[in-house]
Amino acid sequence: MTAEPEPTALASLALGDDDARWWLAGHQRPDGGFDLVAGDVVSDAATALAALALGPGESRERALDHVLANQAQRLPSNPDSPHDPNLRGWGWTPDTFGWVEPTAHAVLALQLLRPWAYGALADGLAVLADRECVGGGWNSGNRVVLGVDLPPYAQTTAMALVALQGAEPELYARGLTALDRLWRAERQGGLSLAISLAAFRLADRPAADEVERALDKELGADGPPRRHGGAGLDGHRHRPGPGRDPEAGVSAPMDRRTFLKRAAQVGAGALVVGTGAGIAAEFLLDRAPRPWDASAFPIPGRSRVAVVKASSYDVDLEAIVFDGLRAVGADVAGKTVVLKPNFVEYDPGAAINTIPG
Repeated sequence: MTAEPEPTALASLALGDDDARWWLAGHQRPDGGFDLVAGDVVSDAATALAALALGPGESRERALDHVLANQAQRLPSNPDSPHDPNLRGWGWTPDTFGWVEPTAHAVLALQLLRPWAYGALADGLAVLADRECVGGGWNSGNRVVLGVDLPPYAQTTAMALVALQGAEPELYARGLTALDRLWRAERQGGLSLAISLAAFRLADRPAADEVERALDKELGADGPPRRHGGAGLDGHRHRPGPGRDPEAGVSAPMDRRTFLKRAAQVGAGALVVGTGAGIAAEFLLDRAPRPWDASAFPIPGRSRVAVVKASSYDVDLEAIVFDGLRAVGADVAGKTVVLKPNFVEYDPGAAINTIPG
């Protein structure tokens, strides 16, 4: 069986598999992308997942550069398939329309590895908002076709939620509500259950325990466990030595139940903590206590924020800061106030702004 970039990247994330990362680095194209060829069709949609799986370094940066340079085409909207024609997202194949899952993969990679790619990130998040189905959740592409509201699916909805990472809170909340309904209708699919489990775990939702039990039951009904290796998901786990065929090797066996549960519980969790599968395993599989007291950091119901303007550094900045404190009703008498400046590089040919906050 020939290895492919997408399952190899997912296996690397789920298992912390160095051999899978080695395989990816050895199969990266000169332009930084990762392709899957089927006849005349070439798909580079696995590149964002590969970027997440690769360790820090040139290969990861080239993959991210490829993601940013290969967004989908803008297509005009029409009554049969309405959408925002100004948005791009990412497609399954180059120079095509943007779809939910490849857009979610790219958004996830950029949020974690290139958070300063503001324009591309904003576009990707807007695509997910634009493609949201009526009532929440996501279909594979558009929300409406030929005047019919398309239904959301558990797998695409769960992947979009993993990508959002809590961004767009209202959109995220509607998606979680939809997923709580959808996974029950699609509980006979191991992949849908696995990604749903990951999404619920990341959101710290109690439904995760019920999904995990359903996944156990689904995998247990599959008969004798099937064996899989690590690198490339092609059964070749060990790195070949000099002069050895990279596509040959002997696998270290792993049953399908263990692989899917690790993928669900560790893989997406590793993405949230910065692709550290070992850390994710500690928190998601072993349920180890957090190394801090969560009750010491309660989330406020509402934060008080003031935005005040200073036209230059020559104005009375002290007075402006006090205006902001008074605007939010902050009582700072006798207290120490920490001011966090934003340091940015100097470019004589352009104005450089940072995102407030």
